[in-house]
Amino acid sequence: MHTLILGNGIAGSTVARLLRQDPDMQITMISEEARYPFSRPALMYAFMGHLTDRQTELHERKSYKGIDLIQGSVRHVDTTEKVVKYAADNGQPTDLTYDRLVIATGSVPHRLNVPGESLEGVQGLYHRGDLIRLESRLASTDGPACIIGGGLIGVELAEMLHSRKKPVTMLVREASYWNSVLLPEESAVVSKEIERHVKVLYNRQVLSFNESESGDSEAGTGSADGGLRSVTTDHDHLPANLAGVTIGVQPNLSALQSSGITLDRGVIVDGFFRTSAPDVYAIGDCAQIDGRIEQLWYTARHQAETLVAQWTDGAGTYAPEPFYNSAKFFSLEYIVAGQVTGGRSFLYQDERQGKRHLLRLCFDGDHLIGINTLGLRLRQDCAERLIAEGARVQMVMQSLSELCFDPEFSGGWRRLNGRIREVA
Repeated sequence: MHTLILGNGIAGSTVARLLRQDPDMQITMISEEARYPFSRPALMYAFMGHLTDRQTELHERKSYKGIDLIQGSVRHVDTTEKVVKYAADNGQPTDLTYDRLVIATGSVPHRLNVPGESLEGVQGLYHRGDLIRLESRLASTDGPACIIGGGLIGVELAEMLHSRKKPVTMLVREASYWNSVLLPEESAVVSKEIERHVKVLYNRQVLSFNESESGDSEAGTGSADGGLRSVTTDHDHLPANLAGVTIGVQPNLSALQSSGITLDRGVIVDGFFRTSAPDVYAIGDCAQIDGRIEQLWYTARHQAETLVAQWTDGAGTYAPEPFYNSAKFFSLEYIVAGQVTGGRSFLYQDERQGKRHLLRLCFDGDHLIGINTLGLRLRQDCAERLIAEGARVQMVMQSLSELCFDPEFSGGWRRLNGRIREVA
């Protein structure tokens, strides 16, 4: 049995490493970016000098023993003949046959689709090649940078450039940072933290990237190197030698357009990750299940583990785990578990003596459905257990010392001196 995996992110590499426990399984994994799987979040730490390139790899290289790792670009998937055509580094086309195909091609960045977006100096931050382009641009030019987009990648890029003493302006479409995701209190705290480090302009929409500092010339004229010199928004005109476009991602379906596999926003799959083609499966950022695309590291790993369990242990249909994600806004840690809504919730907030602590407990009636924290360390297993149990308000309050690592919760909710309050 030959299992061919397209993509070597956390989804693809998890499938490969689990399958290798069967010594009779032939496994091949193809990626255009790198032979060995690496962590995308770790790219920022490599840029900042905290990690070497080798240290960004997901696992020790010996853990891929028995797996054929190929660096190449997939050009076509023939599901009738069960053949994948790819181009290796030397550009030579090569065919690979498979018995079972796993599509784990991940995501690609959204584009703004405005004039000048193809200028040198305008880029995203997703692929390893983006990091190389970023280093090259910084080495060849000096001047301010603009970051377009108010999401997690945008903040990562802002922190990276800030660490190199680069003047940074973030351009955010919303009235406060990430307010389409965060509730008002959280958005205010995060906005304040980001503004401590870089300049942020809200309610901004980018109209063009320009080769002249004045913005008067059309793209293609005015710059000696053909690179970015300024950014025009609907409110202002900003000098910039570098622009990071970080407005989200979409499933990477480029190699599947003529495959005959049913596509929508992503690759449509059922609860067993089966696509419309026989013996072809899809997981991770590129998979669309019940109309949903879940583009999270934790979800991709869980889907990979579930798929292998379905094959080897007869596991049932995929059941999403409670939503969980974590991030960092400069020095401010953020954790979310379950459903955080604008309904009934209890809010603890402490900004005394330089603290930036926030805890939100969300309830459906009397049952816990979600938790948000800023600046506090959450025990994931405890949070997921309380949410799965639909714990009642009193039980949650009594569990605060177990739920949060921080000393201020060690004595339970009674020691919080009324600073935890119910909000509508």
